[in-house]
Amino acid sequence: MHDLSEPDKSIIAIANGQVSGRTVGAPITSMALQAIVNHSHETEDYRLNYAGLASGKLMRSSTLFIRDESGAGAGLLCINFDDSRYRELSERILKLRHPDIFVESNFVYDESAGALAAVPPAEEPEQFPRSLESLTDEVFDQVLDLPAQERLSHRRRYEIVRELDSKGFFRVRGAVKEVARRLGCSTATIYRYLARLAEETKVRGGP
Repeated sequence: MHDLSEPDKSIIAIANGQVSGRTVGAPITSMALQAIVNHSHETEDYRLNYAGLASGKLMRSSTLFIRDESGAGAGLLCINFDDSRYRELSERILKLRHPDIFVESNFVYDESAGALAAVPPAEEPEQFPRSLESLTDEVFDQVLDLPAQERLSHRRRYEIVRELDSKGFFRVRGAVKEVARRLGCSTATIYRYLARLAEETKVRGGP
């Protein structure tokens, strides 16, 4: 169960946390942050049977969006099911009839069908961060692809901040400080970039 008012420690209750490896106080996922930015949590009632990834294991995940009296998003009820043992059994049965390379090259696990299927791989599975640091790692991996020692220009830093903002990352408490540390600049610089982005959005007539 997630409380959307505190995305940096959104989990307020959890059962069988060993499935996702998370505990009370862990942050929201990047996928959920994106749903908030897109306001899809205010128009969708739920998302069912999408892929989740925890400790290297694919899981089947579903999310129910919880709204308050005004219709605004207030929380999330997430259910994660580890069906890896059934997936492994399905793979073994198929490999009894076909060489391993045939299976690996032509089949993926279809989460909606709950079995191996000759379909293209689905979108990247949802990750389950255990801390702000791991959430930051995940979001940075999505937007940043450069050598660790590369020096960033002001323009590149600004574009990275734009991408992070589009993913809703700055809704998380402590995000500005963490981004400034990783980009090698001051928090004042990040706030200046965010103010510029807000002004650009206002000029374009955005929300």
